[in-house]
Amino acid sequence: MWTTIIVFFIVLFVYIHVQHQWKTGEDIDIYEYDYTNHKGLQDITQYKQPVLFALEMPSMRDNPKLDPLHIKDIRDYKNTNSHIESIELSNSSAQTLLNTDTKGVFYSDRNQDSISKSPSWIQWFESMDPFLKPSFTVYKENDVLYGSRKSRTVTTYHRESHTYLYLPPETNNSHVRVKMTPWRNKTFMNSIEDYTYYECWSNVNLFEPNDRYRTLDFMLKPRCVLYIPPYWFYSIQFQDKQNEVCMVKYTTGANLIANMKHVGMYYLQQQNIQEKWWKPLANTEIDILPIEPDEDDDLPMDISQNVIKEESKTIAESLIDDLKVKI
Repeated sequence: MWTTIIVFFIVLFVYIHVQHQWKTGEDIDIYEYDYTNHKGLQDITQYKQPVLFALEMPSMRDNPKLDPLHIKDIRDYKNTNSHIESIELSNSSAQTLLNTDTKGVFYSDRNQDSISKSPSWIQWFESMDPFLKPSFTVYKENDVLYGSRKSRTVTTYHRESHTYLYLPPETNNSHVRVKMTPWRNKTFMNSIEDYTYYECWSNVNLFEPNDRYRTLDFMLKPRCVLYIPPYWFYSIQFQDKQNEVCMVKYTTGANLIANMKHVGMYYLQQQNIQEKWWKPLANTEIDILPIEPDEDDDLPMDISQNVIKEESKTIAESLIDDLKVKI
């Protein structure tokens, strides 16, 4: 009997917390909060509304530049329903591209691998945990975003229980602009779930006027933190090419259970991905220099069309041909 009662309360406890993970905030309001302690922040995030507050964080001046960076073109999202591949560039090449982008179409995200290779960056992100990390966290993800002037990130939403954006004052001389809209407007977003990279995004531009839904429009200033609730669509517009936005996501145990279906689909999708390190050679035409006949050779020779058309070969076939020549 006691075993049944204990099991009942355990199941009830888990059910209540899982149900809370599916709750969404619907008010077009942003809460401003004076940070006092960790518990106070966790209490206000339970309302599932965006929260904006100032926070003094350790300096990041000694952190090295992240290398490489992954670059995206926002125009790639317009006419596709699948995942978008980013381009990996060295830090110097990526910064040159962002600094010379006059159309505002390039930005950088998915830089978790570069962060994981830098002990300084790992230590700096860990210094945020005493202020922001919720209880029973089972997974954490860090990222740093860059962008050219007036570029924007694709409209996206996430399922993680706690997501924070922070603007370090050491690297940001100006604010970034953020636009958000709640989950109730999902019918206008045409959202796409990408299980290749576990991303949920929409090709709708929140910065374009639209009378069908309302949005929050505000500025995130340096030394400030923004809490983004789950299931809120948001997009970030960089106001300066020097903007650097730090993002941290926390997944709690209850949140992981609530999203077990999507996590399972992500790992199933990973089993279907095959990376190719080579591509078949395309058809080519090789112009050969005209072969002049010997002086003693009186036979007529047509040298006007010395063009050889090669058949399409794979890299493996080309390597076999090379080996035959050596033999």
